[in-house]
Amino acid sequence: MAPMRQGNLYVTAFFSGDFRRKNGGVLRLDAASNYHETTCVLDGMGAGNGISFSPEWDILWVADSTYQQIYRIILDESGRAPLARVFGVFSISMPWGRWHPDSNKVDSGGNLYQAMMHAGWILILNRDGIPVGNVLVPQREEQNLLNTPNLAIQPGSSEAYMVASDSNDTVVLTFPTLAPGQMLYSHM
Repeated sequence: MAPMRQGNLYVTAFFSGDFRRKNGGVLRLDAASNYHETTCVLDGMGAGNGISFSPEWDILWVADSTYQQIYRIILDESGRAPLARVFGVFSISMPWGRWHPDSNKVDSGGNLYQAMMHAGWILILNRDGIPVGNVLVPQREEQNLLNTPNLAIQPGSSEAYMVASDSNDTVVLTFPTLAPGQMLYSHM
């Protein structure tokens, strides 16, 4: 049975680490212990942020805002990363620019949509972590609406929404996805 369907919760530790200390990470709160026991899924992060599962619940995508990383973590049936980090965790590094990966979502095809804060941009990666597309805010070239922290994909639809803002405006923009959105965990 998939780890989320067992009732386990996965969270990122955003305020645990920073540029000096890699104390952040991903934790699993175990349902069998009434969420009193935790298991470390991945440590050594700066500021873990966006977190999403693949449709099959076997891949966990996590953004590290501090170190401009996106992690693709392969999980076993118990919800742990069973392989050594070199084989079970794939790091996509983006050490260029002033933007940071923030929230993310995965569609029913397994594609990751990674919001990039301070960029006016959403990066799209396929199930294997290969870049396959971008969504750019219309006023990005004029340095407007560069704060793009979050997005949502309508379940069962290929319509997505992104928040974009700057010091003057906050807007919600729509864009098409490569595959329909997944049913939300809260609705299962």
